[in-house]
Amino acid sequence: MDRIYRLVLGLCCVLFGLQARAQQTTIATSLPYGETLEFNVELADGQDSVYVDWGDGQRKSYKDAKQYWLTDTWVHGKLLGDTITMYGGIKRIDIDHDSVTVLQFANQPNLKKIYASHNKLTNDGLDLSGCPNVEILDLSYNNILNLNLMQFGSLQSFKPQPRIQHGRVRKWQQQPSIHRYE
Repeated sequence: MDRIYRLVLGLCCVLFGLQARAQQTTIATSLPYGETLEFNVELADGQDSVYVDWGDGQRKSYKDAKQYWLTDTWVHGKLLGDTITMYGGIKRIDIDHDSVTVLQFANQPNLKKIYASHNKLTNDGLDLSGCPNVEILDLSYNNILNLNLMQFGSLQSFKPQPRIQHGRVRKWQQQPSIHRYE
């Protein structure tokens, strides 16, 4: 009996460990239920598809389009809940102009490019800790007040929020740059 207990406990630990390492992207938007959300992803090497839960607990598969059309994978579906969860590794995500309020990455070491401009992201809704190797980050035209970029040693391009004065976008007062402190 003790042996069976240890076996079951060991299997539970293995399954919990696999779940904790799952490559996952969590998205929320202010679009109403039933509206269509569309975005593009480039799958990580070795991935042939991603799976998306549109809020109803069901996973829909999106195959790698590059093998057929030489383009990225177009992910689209009707919003069926508060949160959309995408499972699978990605190298790039383009999710511009989608009223996104939450964008969180878990275990996405292959994610290099994030294009998430013209959304409704805030500091509270953005979690980039799961994509430490990001090289290009476009978060312009969101509601992000500050962002610590120290963890991104590979970052080559960062497009932050432009300055707005009197209802019009102004040129940068200073060129945005990436500072690394040793």
